[in-house]
Amino acid sequence: MTFESLQRAIKLPVFTTSDVGLAFPLESSQSVNISLYRLAKSQKIENIKRGVYKFIGAKVDEFSLARILYTPSYVSMGSVLNSCGVIPDVPLSVTSVTTTTSKKISTHVGVFFYSKLPRKLYFGFENGVALPEKALLDYLYIRRIRNLENYRIDISHLDKTKIKEFAKYYPAWLQKVLK
Repeated sequence: MTFESLQRAIKLPVFTTSDVGLAFPLESSQSVNISLYRLAKSQKIENIKRGVYKFIGAKVDEFSLARILYTPSYVSMGSVLNSCGVIPDVPLSVTSVTTTTSKKISTHVGVFFYSKLPRKLYFGFENGVALPEKALLDYLYIRRIRNLENYRIDISHLDKTKIKEFAKYYPAWLQKVLK
């Protein structure tokens, strides 16, 4: 496998060892790993985390990377709330939720936090990013916020019907916070 053949086969800036294996089905997994190691050593690709690579010079969307680094997960809470103007505070890391163990992953691209959420609350996202209404509920639930008065949260432009619909699956204490 050459760098040029890898570029032709992999169209995304970030990819995994599995992606390369699927793109080159005639190559053994050992051959794929050796080729990726050599390409990284020659600085044509960059190893972000074990099994996750990016092309040198390629721009990486942190939200997309967060979904690849730890699965299953979707970007939520502070990251989504800030990006849609619900909270003014800019998070220093990308915040996501997962149904598995909570985890922090530090890379040279950024810091990624994953908070465990019960499986029954793992919904309300599209393309690996929570809907703003769901991100709000995840934020309140994970941080155990029981009173909105002390927080700079502007929910005026969120869909209240959607919030109520999603909130039905959360504990009663969280539903009271929203009233």
